[in-house]
Amino acid sequence: MMHSRLEVLRDLAGDHALPLRVRGTCMAPLVRDGALVVLAGPKRVYWPGDVVVRGGTPGLLIHRVIGVYWRAGRLHYLTQGDAAAHPDAAVTACQILGPVRGGDCSGQLVRVPLRHRCWALWRFGRFMAARLGRERPWPRWGRVGAASAATRPWQSVGWGRG
Repeated sequence: MMHSRLEVLRDLAGDHALPLRVRGTCMAPLVRDGALVVLAGPKRVYWPGDVVVRGGTPGLLIHRVIGVYWRAGRLHYLTQGDAAAHPDAAVTACQILGPVRGGDCSGQLVRVPLRHRCWALWRFGRFMAARLGRERPWPRWGRVGAASAATRPWQSVGWGRG
C-alpha cells in the first residue's frame, strides 16, 4: 500500500515530536526564517488561533487557523500566515500534520493568547464578508461621533445615558 508523504509525516508526528526547519517569513515575527520548530502529533479539532503545520504547495506551511466551517460532512480549516495578506485554500483535518509545540519560536505559538484568537476570528469574519460580497456583515448605525440616536441605539430605546 502506497502512502503519501503527508500521511507518513502525520504518523511520525503522532509517535514522536518532529522538528522542522522554517523557510520564509509568513509567521514573522513569532517564527523567523531558519528557525527550528517542534511539531506535535495531530489533534481531533483545531481552534481559531492555533498555529499548525499543514500540507501546501509546494511543501508544508506553518500558518494560523483563522476559521472552521462544516462542508460536505467534514470540518474544513481556513489558515493564514500572520504576515500574509490573504488566507490559504481551506483544508480538512487529514491535511493538517499537527500544532506547533515549541522550538526556536515565540511561546505565543504554543500558548496562544486570547488576542491572537480574536485576531484570527476577525480575519475569518472579514474573509466571509468578502466572500458573501458585502463589505461588513454587521449593521452600520451612522458615522462615528455623529450626535444622533442612529449612532447610539441604546438612546432610542431608553437605555443608558440620556
